[in-house]
Amino acid sequence: MTDKDKIKVIEGSSDHIDLLYQVNKQIPEFDIELNLGYYNGRIEGKINIILIAYRGDEPAGYMIGYERDHDNSFYCWLAAVDPKHRRQGVLKKLMAQFQDWAETKGYDKIKVKTRNDKKAMLHFLVNSGYNFMDVEISDDPKDNVIHLEKRIIE
Repeated sequence: MTDKDKIKVIEGSSDHIDLLYQVNKQIPEFDIELNLGYYNGRIEGKINIILIAYRGDEPAGYMIGYERDHDNSFYCWLAAVDPKHRRQGVLKKLMAQFQDWAETKGYDKIKVKTRNDKKAMLHFLVNSGYNFMDVEISDDPKDNVIHLEKRIIE
């Protein structure tokens, strides 16, 4: 593996929103515009984490989570990997660091939502030990929202 292919994950902050925006523009599945106002509106005043993955010197993906339900779970709000960096272990590395961080903070589970049409993400989550917990039914089944959860501390 060359230095160009090595994946490193750093912990970021709201100062990195512009960088996340650049990655976000490459994500064809996303219809949200990630900007500081949208970001702050979601996580302001909450315990949160931003992780940014790099392959070499290039930002390849990110993950944002925050405390949402006050039930000792940590919520993974957004996870994105630039399509040109997919199937390279970027999401796996982001999720591992996300889980490690949540575990060290004493959370006992991670929650995530995705849509029924995000088959690759559903596959990744199931293979990573997440369980289906609930479904929000939509008129179009591809728009159903799937709630998943993984216990990280027994």
